[in-house]
Amino acid sequence: MKKLFFTIILVALTVNVLSQNNYRDVVHLKDGSIIKGIIIEQIPNKQIKVETSDGSVFVYEMDEIEKMSKEKISESSASWGNNNQDFSSPTAKGKMIMSGSSDISFSSMSPDGGDSQTEFKIRPTVGTFVTDNFAIGIMLNYEDYENGSMFLLGPLIRYYFGTSNIKPYLQAEYAFGNQKYDDYNGEQKVDIDSYAFGGGAAFFLNQYISIDIGLAYAKASAENYDADGVVVNGGISVYF
Repeated sequence: MKKLFFTIILVALTVNVLSQNNYRDVVHLKDGSIIKGIIIEQIPNKQIKVETSDGSVFVYEMDEIEKMSKEKISESSASWGNNNQDFSSPTAKGKMIMSGSSDISFSSMSPDGGDSQTEFKIRPTVGTFVTDNFAIGIMLNYEDYENGSMFLLGPLIRYYFGTSNIKPYLQAEYAFGNQKYDDYNGEQKVDIDSYAFGGGAAFFLNQYISIDIGLAYAKASAENYDADGVVVNGGISVYF
């Protein structure tokens, strides 16, 4: 009789656990965002931590939250290890990333045999995550400086680390195009290519927007011209 009783209790607990594993938490934020995952920590009247399917952890204050609920996970997406797109994670496979005209940087580049000069740079980019946290994209680079300008276009790759609202990243890029400048013979135009590699951190305001701050080494080459230096940049990225 006792064995039967304990067997029934064990089966009931097992069913309860399996039932809970078929559900996930849904957090509705006041800004209209919807976060889907598992609440792994909750401090009453203060904040919660939500873990999404790719292992990312996001922290939200209670005054940011409109409501919380649960939803049943379909069989096709019940496994945390599957390859389905998770729209709760900004850097999940299948997501898109776009940095607009807000991605503006200032740098000091030192041409060989010349003086350093200050540059104004606009870098709109667009890319897609081919795997979780790894994105490839296309970059358009326009630079304006004291006696000329530069227009470049090329591919870039970026990899994110971490599972919190702040994600460090590494980035590498290559670009080609042309440079215009003025000298004693008038306006000149030359072909140019460049590369850069470095890293930074993305500060996620929610699953759609991050503020990015980075540092990179960059080198540009053209006929009879080379320039290299350290670039500090900052911008805003949108994920969708």
